[in-house]
Amino acid sequence: MLIISHDGRDNSATIAQDADIYRLRLKSGEKTSHDLPAGHGAWLQVMRGSVTLNGVALATGDGASVEKEDRLEISGTETAEALLFDLA
Repeated sequence: MLIISHDGRDNSATIAQDADIYRLRLKSGEKTSHDLPAGHGAWLQVMRGSVTLNGVALATGDGASVEKEDRLEISGTETAEALLFDLA
């Protein structure tokens, strides 16, 4: 769910940056994906639970930076909440 964006789309809060911030809620075994436009990077911050990001395990408090991927695959390995920052 988009919660913050540069243009306020989908009823999100606005930010004066070229960034989109998503709140992810995943159950164990649930998956989602996110396509990164060319030139964008991403940061995933796990707030609760555990996930895998493109096959890399992350747990509560972990963060991961991605710069050269065009697609992110995120899977809940247990019930989890995370923030995904799509950054230009």
